[in-house]
Amino acid sequence: MKKTFKMQTKRQIEINEHVFTLRKSNIDIMKKATELQNDCKRLTSIKNLKEDGINELIKILDSIILYVDEILGEGAVKLITNDAPLGIADAVNLLAFICEAVIEEYNETASDKYE
Repeated sequence: MKKTFKMQTKRQIEINEHVFTLRKSNIDIMKKATELQNDCKRLTSIKNLKEDGINELIKILDSIILYVDEILGEGAVKLITNDAPLGIADAVNLLAFICEAVIEEYNETASDKYE
């Protein structure tokens, strides 16, 4: 008997008219995004960021940009932003957008399968 497993997820996302294939699983994306978001919250809650805090915030921004490129493919952030610089708020929002899309897609797939 031959049995075939069919992936339930689309594995693609459209951002600013560019379609990307997700290169990470939804659970990997959510785990890493949660870590990065917690780091941002911790640092942005400090009222007076000293030099160390600013450097840490820059590291987090770089980590978010690198992780989005890992999720979507090398150079994705530059393509999405049309090579414009990406600030911390926009980087966090971009990662949140990807997470929301992954959650939405999971919910649709799960409801189709288990209802």
